[in-house]
Amino acid sequence: MKSKIQFYLRKIEIPVEGGEVARYYFDLMYVKYKKPYCWLYFSDGAKYIAEISVRDLMKNLPEKPFLQCNRTDIVNLRYYRGYDDDSMTVILEGGKKFGLSFCNLEAFKTKKANLKYLSPPCLRCLDCNKAKCKHFWLFCKASTLSDCEKK
Repeated sequence: MKSKIQFYLRKIEIPVEGGEVARYYFDLMYVKYKKPYCWLYFSDGAKYIAEISVRDLMKNLPEKPFLQCNRTDIVNLRYYRGYDDDSMTVILEGGKKFGLSFCNLEAFKTKKANLKYLSPPCLRCLDCNKAKCKHFWLFCKASTLSDCEKK
């Protein structure tokens, strides 16, 4: 693999055979790591492989919706559907299960308490070109831009 994964304001650019693929962060459902590659799984069923460590990936992903469950798994809590207390397992859409390490339990509880803010991204965020926009990565329940502006 000649080029590395690139991170931008709202998108991630993944090198693939014959070029690059750019995807929005909020479409990234989960990541599985197997040294030295990360498999990135998206909500539409697409998956890509990138040569990057979990540490570097977490450092570059937006902090709000992403949680590192253990040494090899990262999940996007926008797709969170449940938690099994007995087995310390986070459950995402489609029944995907991820074991939660004890050291990440407190971060999970904090982010879980704020899940109401992790609904689909605000339309204002998608249309805004300002890097310092105060609405960037704000999640709201508005379905249209006019609904969002009423808030």
